[in-house]
Amino acid sequence: MDSFPIKAAKKRPQAESWTLYVPQWKGKFGLVRRPSSGIWSDLWCFPTELPPYLQSQPDLQTKHLLSHRSLTLDFHGIKGDFDPLEVSWTWFTLEEVKKLGLPVPIRWWFEEKNYF
Repeated sequence: MDSFPIKAAKKRPQAESWTLYVPQWKGKFGLVRRPSSGIWSDLWCFPTELPPYLQSQPDLQTKHLLSHRSLTLDFHGIKGDFDPLEVSWTWFTLEEVKKLGLPVPIRWWFEEKNYF
């Protein structure tokens, strides 16, 4: 009798929580380019780090499932004034953002806020 190969059990996606900060300044959005390796490589994303002198407030939350990761994404708006030249974000108008390569959850944020 022939035997069939046994399919290995799938690994559960690793759960991760990320905070994404949404910089806005004079009608522009601050984005960072993801590294060339890893999740969302070379796509434009909201920053995951905030300078210590800035504060944020929770805005939206979503879950995003990848084949190997289950992400809980918390989007935070930035409170207060800041100098856009002091941060390492690249500033884009909404029309420019629409032409960028964005991860699905970032595009979702723009849709939820009725920008797209």
